[in-house]
Amino acid sequence: MCANLTYCGDLGLLCTAYDHYLNYVLAEKYKNESKEKGWNEREVERKVVHWARQRLCDWHYKFLVANNYAKRYQVIASDGNACSDDEYNSKAGMYVIKTLAYQSKNATAFFCRLDCKIKEVEKIMGCQSNQQIRWSPKIPIISKFKKTPKNAPIDFYRPKWFNEPDRSQKLMVADLLEAEFVPIKELPPGGKQHPNERLGYISFNYKYWDSTIKDYEIEPRTSQSSNKDSNDGSLGDDESVDLDMAMAQKDVDNHLVNKKIMEIEKGEIELEPEEIDEDY
Repeated sequence: MCANLTYCGDLGLLCTAYDHYLNYVLAEKYKNESKEKGWNEREVERKVVHWARQRLCDWHYKFLVANNYAKRYQVIASDGNACSDDEYNSKAGMYVIKTLAYQSKNATAFFCRLDCKIKEVEKIMGCQSNQQIRWSPKIPIISKFKKTPKNAPIDFYRPKWFNEPDRSQKLMVADLLEAEFVPIKELPPGGKQHPNERLGYISFNYKYWDSTIKDYEIEPRTSQSSNKDSNDGSLGDDESVDLDMAMAQKDVDNHLVNKKIMEIEKGEIELEPEEIDEDY
């Protein structure tokens, strides 16, 4: 127990701290436990899992920056909700690789190859791997974390998940103008990096965007819609997205993202852990 001995003689402060712990902290835990049995234990485990996922996120990001991967991969890897799929199982005493319900197979393959590449580099350099031993179940287990990354490229999201009836909300979350991942069928054997992954944003999108967008229920260009005159500002089920207008906004967003990455690399901004998703 880490106690500050400086204040051991201050009985007034100790009494105040004890009252706060008893009447607020423990009272809140008792209240939650009385409503749902086992709530406190699950809450502790959830926080442990969250920090483990965040460490994996930082591990991926630093490797991508150090090895000069394209900026688009550095951006997606800096979001813990995008690249982390391990959850610590306290009963088994190991990390279990779980499937993110919203992540596409192409995105999952990218991060799996990234893990293998990091291990390979560490082995060549004679470094001890900092990665935890993880178990991959034969039957996929869906992760309990449901918070999706914002402004991720359209091909990061699983088509089946994206095309669900509530996709009007997902249209505002995904970046409809960007494709980022090379299809699995084109990946070279042995987990090697595909040459096209070195392409810039414009060149990569020119090559893959048209084929990628076919799996998602959105129209590639603006067309007449029955909901065009709607005044509520929301997207209807039959309403298309104005990609020409969004392209102008995309240029502005790219400038801001590149500026932020430069500040992170210079040490002007420190990466902070993502907020723990309350929807567990």
